[in-house]
Amino acid sequence: MNDRLLQVEEGLENRFLYQNDPDSMHILLSMIDHRKKLSNIQPGYRLMKHMMKSLKRSLRYRKDRDFIVAAIKKLINDEVNRFELAIFLKGYVAGGQSSYFVDRLERLALQEYDPEQLAQLPTLFHNQKQRKVMGLQSMVFYHIKTSTKGNQEVRQYSNLYCRKVLRKKVFQLNGSLDSQIVLDFEHLSQLKVEEGNLDLRELNMIYGKINHFLYNNIAKVYRYAFWSGMNDAVLERYAR
Repeated sequence: MNDRLLQVEEGLENRFLYQNDPDSMHILLSMIDHRKKLSNIQPGYRLMKHMMKSLKRSLRYRKDRDFIVAAIKKLINDEVNRFELAIFLKGYVAGGQSSYFVDRLERLALQEYDPEQLAQLPTLFHNQKQRKVMGLQSMVFYHIKTSTKGNQEVRQYSNLYCRKVLRKKVFQLNGSLDSQIVLDFEHLSQLKVEEGNLDLRELNMIYGKINHFLYNNIAKVYRYAFWSGMNDAVLERYAR
């Protein structure tokens, strides 16, 4: 890929991530699909679900933690999903372009299936646990780790995205919380607010947890996408 085309694609990715422009992602996908068939891009969109579980544990001391977590999800759900899609796409394309590992995976595939069967398969070894397949997958994941200095690039993307997009959302959290009014059973004629606003220490803690979670888990999204791209590249060789 020439430098100019790379700059265009990076610009589209940035518009999608930082300006919430879905058309940019559609154009980017079309450009990549033009040079490499994108047959089966399916991000799991699991980051948000697991992040909310982690935050709920961290807020267990607050009676209104369910309301806080729901408010956080409402604030950042779309942003986290956009980030997961962008990283998945990076990994998927890189995996499909890794000729050495795609060739090795194809040899394994031909030990299990004939070409006619491969032409009909919707998926290959995306989620299988066969010993030979797992052995190659481990080699691929080790290659990713060593060639990217411990997944440094995607983790830098994570830190940057948190600082530029998610941080300001988290610090607007109090504006999205409705005070929870409860009945005081010792004084039935009185109502009271269950919890006060989140203080600065708590907001910093929530942001830190989100940043830490993405930093530690985004590499898994990239690795799975890389593996998916490899598998689809093998199937594409036999597609009719």
